[in-house]
Amino acid sequence: RGLCEAQRRDRATRLEELRELLATHAGVKPKHLDHCAELVLRAVAYTDGLARAEARRELSRIVRHYVGHLDVLSPSGAQLAEKITDELADQALSVGMPSEQVVAALEDAPRLNEKRALRNRRIALVDEIADRLKSFQGLELPAVLGGLLHDLPALPHDAQGRICLFENWWEMPRFAAVPAVWRDMSTEARPQLQQECERLSATAQAIAAEEQELFGSVTQLRSELKALAMRSSAKELAEALLRFLLLRGAGRNPEPLDIALAVQWAQVAGGASVEMLGLVVVFMRWASLEDQICASLESVPSPKFMAIFRATLQGV
Repeated sequence: RGLCEAQRRDRATRLEELRELLATHAGVKPKHLDHCAELVLRAVAYTDGLARAEARRELSRIVRHYVGHLDVLSPSGAQLAEKITDELADQALSVGMPSEQVVAALEDAPRLNEKRALRNRRIALVDEIADRLKSFQGLELPAVLGGLLHDLPALPHDAQGRICLFENWWEMPRFAAVPAVWRDMSTEARPQLQQECERLSATAQAIAAEEQELFGSVTQLRSELKALAMRSSAKELAEALLRFLLLRGAGRNPEPLDIALAVQWAQVAGGASVEMLGLVVVFMRWASLEDQICASLESVPSPKFMAIFRATLQGV
């Protein structure tokens, strides 16, 4: 079994694994390992070659049968013949028959290569969506958002008196429930989660249109895409808030545009509750007021104001 799993790797790796298997499980003495490994590899190569040749012959035979009887097969019979041909093509691939040879063998089967390619695209899309959904496990988004939005005056303050976060922000008690994965978030990279969700949704729509044309039915992925958008929008909102506070803590003056865009998406996708979105609005107003106060303190008074001010002082 170990050799079969490694049969597509380079010969040196296969030999090393086979030596270990022979020594551990077959009790072959060290001095005989190389000779036995070579014999087994030759036998496996011969067997694999026979399996590929048999798969090639069987696939060619069923395609000839399928195509040669299309005009007399009933719709259900043609569907069954196509299913058998499709399964034999998968078996041929599983025993190492090159994919280009499988495609060539299926050329005469009506649109079967198109259907198989479309099926593979759909499987790849489902796998990507599943992997992305799995990546949200353990992020504890409610804990992150809660730590960022509740009790704003208790957050650290920068040199200008504005709320912010510094390095090692996760050591604060309010972030005790936040997992370690958030510690490595970059403050430079802009969020791309919405664009990725839109790309996956567009791909799903394109595949659905082709499925309707080829199969007369569509694989629905609405619930999976909706769940992905919900989780992605919540994560993008949390990242935007965290990035804003960290940039302030680093002495920069970030614009709240990313937060505003994340709020819009979370509102549409359902990534945050009404209460949470209300807290974000309070956060943005608070941050905006702080920036206005700082800007007023740093601005140079107008000449008219200074003239009135001097006149007032002279009158005193």
